Amino acid sequence: MPCSRRGSPTSHSWFISGDPARGSPHVIRGNKIVGVLSRLRGLYEPPIQLVVAFALVLVRRDRVWLTLAGAAVLWVVIEIAFAYHGWSAVPRYLMEPAAGLVVLGAGAVGRVLAYDPQAWGLT
Repeated sequence: MPCSRRGSPTSHSWFISGDPARGSPHVIRGNKIVGVLSRLRGLYEPPIQLVVAFALVLVRRDRVWLTLAGAAVLWVVIEIAFAYHGWSAVPRYLMEPAAGLVVLGAGAVGRVLAYDPQAWGLT
């Protein structure tokens, strides 16, 4: 294949790896934010969704929890940007933030099970 001015010597475009994603049947039609968030929620069963919501409420000033929640939120925001760009935000790209949120949920359940009023200064 001859080298073109616009592309690299091996392809016709610098964006060759993103071209198939543009023609995907999995592109979100309609509101991209709601579409990506519903695909993220689709990775969980309803009880896990409740535990994750509880964990996000429980996040206080714990730096590790805030970092994990922030990383998951940043990843989802990037996926929303990809969806607005026209690429398909398929659920397989949302597995990482979903896993991080499940870890937060498990940590919240662990904190509830290990609750000691004396340690929290409530007695």
